[in-house]
Amino acid sequence: MPDKSPIQAGLFAANQSLTSLSYPCRRVGLCLVGVASWLVLMMPLMAAQTPKTGQEQVRKEQENLVGSFTHWQSENPLDGKNGALDNPDGDGYSNLVEFAIGQPADTGLTSDPGILPRLIYDPTRAKFDFAYRRRKNLPANLMITLLMTGYDGYEQPTGLEPIVCDEGGGFEKVVYADVESDLIFHGLAMGKLRLKVTLDAETDHHLESKTALWCWRRQSLTAGGSRSFAMPLVRQEVYCGRVADVTASVLELGDLLGDGGDFAAALLVGERYYVEVTEGPLEGQRWEVDELACTADGIALDLTSSKNTQSELPDLTGMRVAVRPHQTLSNVIRTDRLLSATRSSQADRVQFWEREQNCYTECWLSLRAGNVRQWVQAGDSAFADAGMRVIPPDEGLFLKLGSVSASLPLVGLCRETDLIVGLGRGTNFVGTGWTDAASPEQLGMLSKRVFNASTSSQQADRIRIWNNQSKVSSALAGYYLRASNEGHHEWILEGDADMIDQNQAGLLNGFEALFFLHPGAPAQWRQPDQAMPNNSMQ
Repeated sequence: MPDKSPIQAGLFAANQSLTSLSYPCRRVGLCLVGVASWLVLMMPLMAAQTPKTGQEQVRKEQENLVGSFTHWQSENPLDGKNGALDNPDGDGYSNLVEFAIGQPADTGLTSDPGILPRLIYDPTRAKFDFAYRRRKNLPANLMITLLMTGYDGYEQPTGLEPIVCDEGGGFEKVVYADVESDLIFHGLAMGKLRLKVTLDAETDHHLESKTALWCWRRQSLTAGGSRSFAMPLVRQEVYCGRVADVTASVLELGDLLGDGGDFAAALLVGERYYVEVTEGPLEGQRWEVDELACTADGIALDLTSSKNTQSELPDLTGMRVAVRPHQTLSNVIRTDRLLSATRSSQADRVQFWEREQNCYTECWLSLRAGNVRQWVQAGDSAFADAGMRVIPPDEGLFLKLGSVSASLPLVGLCRETDLIVGLGRGTNFVGTGWTDAASPEQLGMLSKRVFNASTSSQQADRIRIWNNQSKVSSALAGYYLRASNEGHHEWILEGDADMIDQNQAGLLNGFEALFFLHPGAPAQWRQPDQAMPNNSMQ
C-alpha cells in the first residue's frame, strides 16, 4: 500500500480516534472529518483555477480604473476610432502610444516637442541620450520598453536603467543616458532605437505599438582627404496628418488640428520647412513651405522653389503629409567637431555641387572673435553665417578635412517613406534615403521608364562612387546601365570585360553621396524606403 500524504494520514488518525468516543460526539466528529476530506479533494482543482480567474478579475479592475486606457477611451470617443491601434489623426502614433505619453489623439500637430520620444546628442558630454515623457502612474497592464537594434538587425530590450524625474501634471520624464554604453551597441558606429508600448488586454494576447525609429551614428572622417556625404536621416515633424482641402498654394487643415491648434505658431523663427507626402501614389513628393504666409490652419507653399519635386500642386485632399524642418549645414556638420581657422586654407571645408551652374560652391569653418565658429561661404568678405544653408533630403556634398581627423555625431529619424530624387540632364550629386548599404535593385534603379540603358556606356545612365576609404589607386568607381533584351537591364562596372551583373551588389553605402550622370530628360528616381528592423527577439 503506498504511503499516505501528511493530510491523508492526519484524517485517518482522526477517524480512528473517533471510534472511542460516545455516539453523539462521534457523529459530530465524523461530520467535521467529512468536510475536511472534501476540502482536501477540492483544493487542487481550486488551486488550478484560481490564478486564471484571479488574473482576469485583476485585469478587469485595472482596465476600469480612472487613468486606465479603457477609461481614456470613454473620454475620447474619436468617432469610434479610439481602439488601441487606431490612428485617427494620422500622425504616425497609435492611440495606445499617445495615451502612454500624453499626446492628444485628435491632432497631427505636435503639442510639445518634449512629449514625443526622441534621441538627443548632448555636446557637453558628447553622448547620445534617449528621452520621452510618460504618465506618472501607468496602469499595471501597460508596459513601455526601449528597443535597440544592433548589427544583427534584430530589436532587443535595452539593459540600461533610466533616470526618471517628475515633470508635474501627472507626468514624468524618462531618460536613458548614453545609449551607446548598452552592450547591444558594443563596438558599433551606428545604432537604432524606438519605444514599444504593450497593453495586456481583456483576452490573453497582448496589443503592442511601436514609435518612430531613431538612429545615431558616429561618422569617421580622415584628415587630409575628401569624403562624399549624404544625410538620410530626417528631423522631427511639426505636423503629420491629413489635408482637409487645397486652395491655390495652401494646404487647408480645417478642424484636423484639434481644439486650439495653431500651425503657424508651431513653426520656429529662422527654420526652413518642407511638406512631404507620406503615402499613396504621390508618396515622397516634396514642396517648400512659405513660412511667413502660413496661418493657424493653413500650410502655405512656395511653388516657385527649385527644391520642389513637382512644379505644380496636385489635389492632396485627404492625403497624409508630414511637415518637417530641413536639415541644415550647422545642425548636420557640427561646428564643434571640426577644425576652424581664421583663413579658409587652414580650415575644414564643405563643398556642394551646383548642377545648374556645373560647378562647386564651398563653405569653410571660420573662427571669429570670441572663439565663435561658424560656416562661411568662400569669397564672402562679410563673413556672414552660412550655417542655415538648407541640405535637401536628396543632396550630396563633400567634406574636406585639413590636418586633423574627426568623428562627426549624427542623429535623426529613419526615413519611413520613399525618397524622390530629382535627376536633371548632366551630372547630379545625390544621396540615398538608406542608412545602410543598398544595391541598385533595392534602390529601384532598374526602371525602364526612368533610367536610360545602352550597350554603350557613353549613352547610358552612369554612376560614379567616390572611394571614401582611399584604398585603391582610383578615387572613383564607375558603373553604367547596360541594356539587355532579356529581363532587367544590368548595372555593369565600366571596363569589366566579363560584364558581371551588379544589380544585387551593395554598391551604395548609407551616409555617402554618388555622382549620377543622366543623359536623358529630367526624371524622378523613386527610392523605396528602407525596411524596418526585424521583430524583437524577446
